[in-house]
Amino acid sequence: MFQKLVFEILLLVFTIGFTTSLQQCNVQEDCELTECCAKRIFKDEAYCVPYRQLNELCLDGGLDEVLYDNKYDITCPCKPGLTCRKIAISDNRGGFNYAGNPRCRNLTADREESKRRTQYRYNSYAGAGGNPAYTYNSQGYGNGIASANAYGRRR
Repeated sequence: MFQKLVFEILLLVFTIGFTTSLQQCNVQEDCELTECCAKRIFKDEAYCVPYRQLNELCLDGGLDEVLYDNKYDITCPCKPGLTCRKIAISDNRGGFNYAGNPRCRNLTADREESKRRTQYRYNSYAGAGGNPAYTYNSQGYGNGIASANAYGRRR
């Protein structure tokens, strides 16, 4: 009996706190700078909702940046300075593969991290001819001159 009463009180407090924490809005200017005006799913009311933060899930392709009647649909886009993208993974041929769910990303920081990783990868192969595909017994043969020893044969 006591547990049920405690549960009901907590549920009531949570419900009141949740409904009062959302401010209704009609246009973007009704919300704080860290929020946007977004419609709730299957409802006509719109509420001020916080922008998506770094590494939070988002809708890629600009789907979360479409305004309907000066309101976002369901959720806010990423906060200013962030872009909704999937993680780009180098395919080691000058291109990228995109993996995972889209998240709010800082493209400038991602580029710097990619440069750092690429520089480390190429520097780590520098002593072995610069290209791991042309190494044999830690001797580099990436200069276009192959010897019989590179293929495990003797002359």
